[in-house]
Amino acid sequence: MTVSAFRRLVTDEALNRVWQGFWKKAAKQTSAGIDGVTPSAFQVDLQTNLRRLRRDLEGGYRFSDLRGNAIAKPDGSFRIICVPTVRDRLVQRLIASHLNSHQDRLGIVNSVSFGFVRPTAGQKRGVAAARDRAIQLRGKHNWAYKSDISAFFDRIPRDVLLTQTLAALRSPSFGPILSGVIGCELDTSDPRIERIARANKLQRGLGVRQGMPLSPLFANLILRSFDKKVVDLGLPMVRYADDFIIFADSEERCQEIDRIVRVELDKIQLELPGLGVVGSKTRIAAPSEDIDFLGMSLAYQSSGTYQLMITDKQFSKIKDALGKLKDLDALCSRGIDIRGLTKILGNTIDGYLAAYSAAKNSDKLKDDLEAARVDVMESVLRKIFGDAALKRCKGPYRTFMGIS
Repeated sequence: MTVSAFRRLVTDEALNRVWQGFWKKAAKQTSAGIDGVTPSAFQVDLQTNLRRLRRDLEGGYRFSDLRGNAIAKPDGSFRIICVPTVRDRLVQRLIASHLNSHQDRLGIVNSVSFGFVRPTAGQKRGVAAARDRAIQLRGKHNWAYKSDISAFFDRIPRDVLLTQTLAALRSPSFGPILSGVIGCELDTSDPRIERIARANKLQRGLGVRQGMPLSPLFANLILRSFDKKVVDLGLPMVRYADDFIIFADSEERCQEIDRIVRVELDKIQLELPGLGVVGSKTRIAAPSEDIDFLGMSLAYQSSGTYQLMITDKQFSKIKDALGKLKDLDALCSRGIDIRGLTKILGNTIDGYLAAYSAAKNSDKLKDDLEAARVDVMESVLRKIFGDAALKRCKGPYRTFMGIS
């Protein structure tokens, strides 16, 4: 009997390799799926757990429901990040490794997609590369058409995704395991999670749940035909997941592009917000208008050129993210001490500065981040020692305490 392509993938060596890659990032994680098993708990009896996992994969693997984690958004609503079990995360990472090694065959490597694709010769990928490409293209075609796909992950048609993936992979033996991943559902036994899921209009049987290791790769797989059409038509587009921008030489061409992309997305049962609707994420920007893309603005300069600028909205989001570190009780519950807080602040600030280094107003970001760091440290120290003691702390003592 011929061993299937999927069965050949499931070896002790492959599972150990996937675990090592996972453990490097997950060693300090406390996140567990619905079985309550954390990465560190799985590590305690690792080889037994991996042997059991391999046996289950060979016998017909069943994925568990996803534990919902509610994340507050700036507007007061919540989004749900779905947490698989450690076992399921390992299986998905194993599949992702195989699929990523066949990027060309899958048709997800092209000149317009920058998210969740490995860099290729001559083309960088990622957010920074996407922004750089966008500013380069706007310098050549100064009209811009910007949109993102409505409720993208939650509306991905599962049957279309599975059919397209198997056809591109040309390995039918992956059908059952891919169907299992795509069909993972949120556990709604918690009434609060159930209410949030209902408010977010999550539907069983529709969409791919965010938080799964394979979700970003599925985003590129479902949009590969869309990308191909854009490339074939010669449209200067930059896409990162469901967020994309296309450049043109006139408003009329932008309107034509709007019609084209809607037709192509309709073929895979996806849609865009309305053009010209107040508050819509679909818009057309004239040459002298700024337009936002991936947290930065492609901003018009008086010289007639364009520069990347950090938007006011993004400044606010960054400030809010750092502000959450002022919650002393939350820090203590996570086992973070003053040294850990200092390290987290430093790493976070360095990360933001690196991510937005290309922005013309990055100096303002540097000043704002330093002010936010001092604000976090002052808030924590004030809660511990009181406001009067903090006011008495002056000169070199403030520097010593990290609040100068």
